[in-house]
Amino acid sequence: MKKENRGKDRQKTAEEIEEEQKLETVDPESAKQKAEQEEEFVEPEQDDCYEYKLVGVNVHSGTANAGHYWSYINTVRGMEEKNENDPAWMETDNDEWMEFNDSTVKDWKYSELKSECFGDKDKGGSSSGGMGGFGGWGGWGGKYGKSGYMLFYERKVKKPIKVVVPKEEVEKHQDLVHLKETDEHIKFIPYREGVDKVKPNQIFSKVHEDNSKFTFENDIYSIEFFEFVNKIMQSVSSFKGLDEASKEMRAGAIKVGKRASFDILARYFYNSSIKEFMQTLIDIFAQDDQLVLDFVKEILEHEEGEQIFEILLDCQDSPPRNSIGQTFAWLLAKCKMIEAKELESDRYEETISHKFMQTIKNVLKGRAAKAWTRFDRYLELYQAFALQSPEEVLDGIKNQSGVSQIKSEEVDGMTEAAKIGMNYFFKSGLIDIIVDFVFGEKVVAMGNTYSQPCLTPLTKIISVMTSK
Repeated sequence: MKKENRGKDRQKTAEEIEEEQKLETVDPESAKQKAEQEEEFVEPEQDDCYEYKLVGVNVHSGTANAGHYWSYINTVRGMEEKNENDPAWMETDNDEWMEFNDSTVKDWKYSELKSECFGDKDKGGSSSGGMGGFGGWGGWGGKYGKSGYMLFYERKVKKPIKVVVPKEEVEKHQDLVHLKETDEHIKFIPYREGVDKVKPNQIFSKVHEDNSKFTFENDIYSIEFFEFVNKIMQSVSSFKGLDEASKEMRAGAIKVGKRASFDILARYFYNSSIKEFMQTLIDIFAQDDQLVLDFVKEILEHEEGEQIFEILLDCQDSPPRNSIGQTFAWLLAKCKMIEAKELESDRYEETISHKFMQTIKNVLKGRAAKAWTRFDRYLELYQAFALQSPEEVLDGIKNQSGVSQIKSEEVDGMTEAAKIGMNYFFKSGLIDIIVDFVFGEKVVAMGNTYSQPCLTPLTKIISVMTSK
């Protein structure tokens, strides 16, 4: 039998030669697209489980512009949940559920699901009033009710947990799977065994550390604790001595006060003690100029003053913004008077005051502008340095208005404190920056149809500049 020659010795037809020539001249992008189209189709992985049960509901109360979120969660999960072969596994309504609402966690009944998550307009807030447990706000619900915003389901048959093992720990483990595509070593762990024996990575350790720290602080730092610490600090403020022992005592009190107020109370929801705390700090600072300079220098050197901006610009809670903002305003006015001679000399750039003003100036047009709804205390730092004395700032704090009733003695139509501050603003070019910020083109848009930023502290400075 004669075989048909289909090998390489066969003569090519004119049509085949022409087609090959076309392929040789095709552009790379077209060739890539054609190759992708010809790739073998991969069938999707078949799932072996289609049974799921509801294990969590994220609820929203309010409007599209304002509101509050909280969650209801089935807590019989992981190693505590029933076996997947047990018919009772599907009975999520018989499991224990809890409500997670900011810092409040409490038992919750699944039978309340309809009344709490189905958009009931007759009741505002959650079972705790949405935000009713927080300062008596009464919740965002009102006529808008509350609705399940996101539902969470969990499959009955669990897949193994995949843990990425760091390269430096590969030798410590057995039965690892190496993924060549990502160059990762994977350990598969049966779901019900959990990952306690295999800490996933540094993230797990960090989260555990943060949670432990929060639990400790939440249990230890009660209102009574802060009141006790404040009484000790008030006792220290009563010592007026200038000897080394008194100075060391005040420095120690400031460290404790900073930790309690800046690091904890400012981030603590129930922070009613913070105002009294900051007043005590000011009383201690007022006795030692060097303590003021050292404290401000330490704040500036730690992450370039990040702590200032976290509280004055990022913090959503007004009590810490107000109290700590006023304290910084006092510190800045105090630094100005302590370093008055240096500020009026050619060495002004070496002062703590200058470094402070440059630090806050660097975020004015960006980070501060983005926080325009709450940057009032931040802008008051400019006003305090430009126009006020420490006494005037303190009097404004005591009057709870921020406006001093003290009439400082004027020299050539301007107080000594204002003269020092305004001279610095002109010398450093800071006056041009705030004029441009108020009247110039905005890098970051501020304001909306319903509200506009309050630039009063800066306009006061500009007003003084143009009137003197």
